[in-house]
Amino acid sequence: MTEELAKELALTVSVIMREDKLNGTIMQTFDDGYEIAKKFVEKYPLNTDWEQVREKINLDWDELVVEFYNENKK
Repeated sequence: MTEELAKELALTVSVIMREDKLNGTIMQTFDDGYEIAKKFVEKYPLNTDWEQVREKINLDWDELVVEFYNENKK
């Protein structure tokens, strides 16, 4: 894993954790958030043109992470 990908995953997990909708211990919530973040980064890889995505769906990056989380949580 590249440092850039690791940073993207960490940032995505932090947005998910900030929503504080996951239940469980810190390890359980991190693991759940990490799994969703991996799916998000697979769908929206590092080379994603965020301006184009934003124009299409009218959401900022962090709003899209939250929406993706809500659609993919267990």
